[in-house]
Amino acid sequence: MPLKSLKRIGKGPFKGQTPKKVFQTVDLGSGREASYLYGQAKKNPKREYLAIDTEGIILGGRPAGHPRFLKPYQRIPKNLKVSMKGSLLKLQELHRLGVRSRHVQISMPSGRIFSREYLQNIAKSAAKVLLSNGKVHFLSPLEPERFEGIAEAFKLEGFSFRVAKTPENSTQHSFAKYSPKAAAWFEQYGFVPWQYEFTLGLKKAIPDKAKRRNWPRN
Repeated sequence: MPLKSLKRIGKGPFKGQTPKKVFQTVDLGSGREASYLYGQAKKNPKREYLAIDTEGIILGGRPAGHPRFLKPYQRIPKNLKVSMKGSLLKLQELHRLGVRSRHVQISMPSGRIFSREYLQNIAKSAAKVLLSNGKVHFLSPLEPERFEGIAEAFKLEGFSFRVAKTPENSTQHSFAKYSPKAAAWFEQYGFVPWQYEFTLGLKKAIPDKAKRRNWPRN
């Protein structure tokens, strides 16, 4: 079955089927309920997602914004895969298997600074897994001044960098107005993070036609 058009449809990009062996988002440190990706998988059934957390993931967790006092959904979407492997090991495995992703999300709720060598390896592995227009969304409680070391590790691997959202403009003083990522983070950890964005290679919304022709097909 041929792929549907990759042009933007309605308000969101890439509404068509995810190409074979391409994830829409790989979430490193998704949290035990994988709230954000659970909500995204339910919302976009034609896209594939991968949630990674070494502490294990409660299947059928709550989507972003789902109140904790309500019973979680019991069925896990077929398009949401889960893994308990370490983030670096899983990224390296995806590369060996030839699996790619449009986005990688990294959550660092504790604010713990990993070693520069580890961060460099994460950046290298993410660059190998991402498509040429791929983005890394990094959620952290660290202010930009304390985030510089992490940013430099990714810049060395060819990523551009920007502060996507501050805690203030993520919340807009109303839980209902949180971005899905900020809502999921707030529900799990009780505060709203800084959201940083790294872009690999091309900065266009979609790759050029020559690169799209070489995307894997079903």
